[in-house]
Amino acid sequence: MIKISAFGIKILAAVFMVMDRVCYLLMPELRILHFIGRLSFPLFAWLLAKGEKHTQNVYRYSSRLLIAAIISQPIYSRYSNPF
Repeated sequence: MIKISAFGIKILAAVFMVMDRVCYLLMPELRILHFIGRLSFPLFAWLLAKGEKHTQNVYRYSSRLLIAAIISQPIYSRYSNPF
């Protein structure tokens, strides 16, 4: 059995996410990259749940996630819409 660290899973999920964005923006007819890219969300969600399980202060962990979401949402909304 292959063991992958949490950091390795983050890198894998980030690569999948980049593949999805490249497929969406540059090669929309290549559907396989889109399907592979959709695997990034379950990986990130699993890592989020594992982080919550291992944290000592759930409120600090949640507040850091909220701050990251507030910062990243306008950027994502600006650059994900092609119009």
